[in-house]
Amino acid sequence: LDSGLLRYIRVIIHTTLKVSSRQRCPLCGSSLRGRPPVCIFNMGCSSYFCCFSVEKLRNALPAYDDRRAILARDPLAAADGFKVLCEIVLEQLFGLLKEPLNEERLKGLKSMLNPDDLEAQDAWREITELIDRASLCGVPIDHVVFDPTLARGLDYYTGVIFEVRVDDSPVGSICGGGRYADLTGVFGWPDMSGVGISFGADRIYDVLEHFQCFPPESKGGSQLLILQMDEDGVEDALRLLQSARQSGIRSELYPDVAKLKKQMKHASDLGVAFVAMRGDSERESGGWTLRNMDSGEQIMVSAEQLVQRLG
Repeated sequence: LDSGLLRYIRVIIHTTLKVSSRQRCPLCGSSLRGRPPVCIFNMGCSSYFCCFSVEKLRNALPAYDDRRAILARDPLAAADGFKVLCEIVLEQLFGLLKEPLNEERLKGLKSMLNPDDLEAQDAWREITELIDRASLCGVPIDHVVFDPTLARGLDYYTGVIFEVRVDDSPVGSICGGGRYADLTGVFGWPDMSGVGISFGADRIYDVLEHFQCFPPESKGGSQLLILQMDEDGVEDALRLLQSARQSGIRSELYPDVAKLKKQMKHASDLGVAFVAMRGDSERESGGWTLRNMDSGEQIMVSAEQLVQRLG
């Protein structure tokens, strides 16, 4: 097995089994309606199955004449030799997942690689070094799992790829990315290598919800509304807003200068506990008027005292 052949096997299998509709499993034809579909190649875009076995996949694959057909990525070529090759490779790859330790998986993968394929050997060394260095940086060894079946962005990633998952969560990965050598060249900035990562906000929210990780205060509304009495007080209001938030006070600023009655009605609709306001008299004294929305009590305080009182 060499790196080129493995890459093309992945591409061709995924292309061949691509389905525009996810209503039926392309391997057995069973309806996927009502089932959570899973992409066995971790590509997450089009090949969804309700079942998997090497034999079913072998029957679904096209056949190939020779290596030239593989290199051409021609899904219509015909010969049983490629089916057998795919079967062997898939059995070996998925067999590695049975090993619990990264060292055993890497050792098994190395035994599959052509020793004369320098690209494959370099890639193997890179992933081995990365796992070792992650451990040196303090990453717990059981937090890094080598998965030889993982596939992402086959058209632009050029090195290690990764996904982040949460154990026992109701979703798959919550973020993922990888190394690319010249992706910025597409946008007119050539020869700039890098590592990219993207986060799934919806999935992260689902995980936090599933494990009940949201703190109780996050489900409440704002504690403090800072009013805008005139244009001269905008900068003072922004400074107070920043100071309050840094102290853990859930705060917001009324978006523009408006009549006091309108802003107080907004505070009442929000259900905030306090409002802070600063007009000419407050600026002269260097303080803020803090109003308790429940009792109606108003006191004059400095910005520091306000934060200490509500923090």
